[in-house]
Amino acid sequence: MVPVRSRAALASGVMFPQLLPGAAIAFLPRDLSAYYGLVGRLFPSISARNDQHIGGIVSWIPPAMMSIVAVLLVLNALRLHEERTVETEDDASSSVAALAGRSGDG
Repeated sequence: MVPVRSRAALASGVMFPQLLPGAAIAFLPRDLSAYYGLVGRLFPSISARNDQHIGGIVSWIPPAMMSIVAVLLVLNALRLHEERTVETEDDASSSVAALAGRSGDG
């Protein structure tokens, strides 16, 4: 089942480009944008570093969560497909055995 596997690979491939910039922004030890020092801050009670950490977490955790959910859904679809395939093979082999048993009776 190539499409399901390619979907899992695609979801995994999308996950890491979403994770890396958000994690980099969240853990960067310095302020990325000096712009707010020039124009002032909307919420002066939040420091520039805290604002940057919160922004990094917001751009890091929710997209990663959704990518993980997508990978889990695709893996579940793959599992269900394999279970159906095994059941179909078992039904086919039992049908062949039943036909072979009937031909031996005659």
